[in-house]
Amino acid sequence: MSGAYAEQALCNENQVYHLPANISYKQGAGIYVPYKTAYYSLFHLGKAQLSDTILIHGASGTVGTAALQFARKAGLTAIGTAGNQQGLEAIKKYGASFALNHRETGYLKQVEEITQSHGVDVVLEMAAHANLNKDLQIAAKGGRIIVVGSHGNEASVDPTLIIGQGITMAGVNLFAVSPRLNETIHRAIVTGLEEGYLQPRSSDEFPLKDVVKVHELIASGQNVNRISLIP
Repeated sequence: MSGAYAEQALCNENQVYHLPANISYKQGAGIYVPYKTAYYSLFHLGKAQLSDTILIHGASGTVGTAALQFARKAGLTAIGTAGNQQGLEAIKKYGASFALNHRETGYLKQVEEITQSHGVDVVLEMAAHANLNKDLQIAAKGGRIIVVGSHGNEASVDPTLIIGQGITMAGVNLFAVSPRLNETIHRAIVTGLEEGYLQPRSSDEFPLKDVVKVHELIASGQNVNRISLIP
């Protein structure tokens, strides 16, 4: 229910799940939040369907690569963006149909070319403070923009684009997920892990005593892999 870095944690029974036999505890530590976020964003809020093209704006993180794995299994055309070569390699590995560098001028034009000016049906946005208005410009009519994260409190948005394109926007809050939907998401994650099309990211392991350094690393945005703290 609360707390971090504790020897024991208090939780409700319905918050605890068995790991599949092929998944280690170290892998399991990094599954729930990114994979639940990815599934909830893509299929419940984003209503992604087989013929859809999706854009994951900032796909090299754990949520992004989880979403790419779900998208590949569902037969979606997935465009992923990253800001460096290491990130681009990661999103290719985890199933992006196209990998674009969002630090390069003109990458939005590439999205238009990929979609043949149709636009993307679903956007998973990791940095809404920087990209929300860009998402509105490349979303298809009737498109869905799902805001997973933002590093600021304000974003520049042209509301006429929302109206003109009939776009739906939604924010991700895992605490808003109902118990019934939570069970559905959990079953989907377990199935994917057991069948092997969901492959948890490798971890960079640090001793717990280096927790301050780890937080600094995460804040710098330089880490690509998950991070596990080892007591």
